[in-house]
Amino acid sequence: VFIRELVSNASDACEKLRFLETAGKVNSLADPDTPIEISITIDPKHRLFIIQDSGIGMTKNELIENLGTIARSGSKEFITSDKVNASGDTANQIIGQFGVGFYSSFVVADKVEVFSRSADAAEDGEGHVWESDGQGSFTIKPVKGLPRGTKIVLHLKEDAADFCKPETVKKAASKFSNFVDFPIRMAEGEKGDKVKINKNDALWMRTSATEEEHTEFYRFLSGSSYGEPMYSLMYHTDAPLAIKSVFYIPEDAPN
Repeated sequence: VFIRELVSNASDACEKLRFLETAGKVNSLADPDTPIEISITIDPKHRLFIIQDSGIGMTKNELIENLGTIARSGSKEFITSDKVNASGDTANQIIGQFGVGFYSSFVVADKVEVFSRSADAAEDGEGHVWESDGQGSFTIKPVKGLPRGTKIVLHLKEDAADFCKPETVKKAASKFSNFVDFPIRMAEGEKGDKVKINKNDALWMRTSATEEEHTEFYRFLSGSSYGEPMYSLMYHTDAPLAIKSVFYIPEDAPN
């Protein structure tokens, strides 16, 4: 689950940057020559799982705002807290800011580091690292020389060491990578060369898709490991605007 959610978060960050660039809303783009993409790296020796994107990134204030609430409540406690259960809006707001992947990371990791630098160089000239063990506190400090975007480093627990195995990570990442409209690369071989693992066009860019593909994509979007859409519609048009989209009606009413 955590790999799916972290890939989703990285994709969202890249999509936000692409949108802001297209709309001309980035005052001064940091690292303008860096392509928008996602990379995954594993370090079996030190039990590290690392996912990095060159998307929108976060300022110091955004790191505190987006990640601090969950850390203060404790990662597991927050999910079942009265604050979330009493208000779906509260949960949706937090999940929309950074993604359920943030606190699902603590299921497999005993420490999480989030390195981030805003894509808007005029907004925040330096990067920061946010660190927490998910037990109710966090630290944040400036870091020089960070590239644009966000890098999440998971220090995996002993019983989660399988997520440092290339075959396990590649299988899990590949399952959801074809739903992402940005290159996802993973280090392979002794030299650690970055190889693109999502081979196909994003589902909504195709002319057709199988029922199984729709179900997997629906679960990817909804952040769930079960359920399927009651109705699916792929919609393409070229005039007056070029639009490629997929539309789902869920079986159950949204919370």
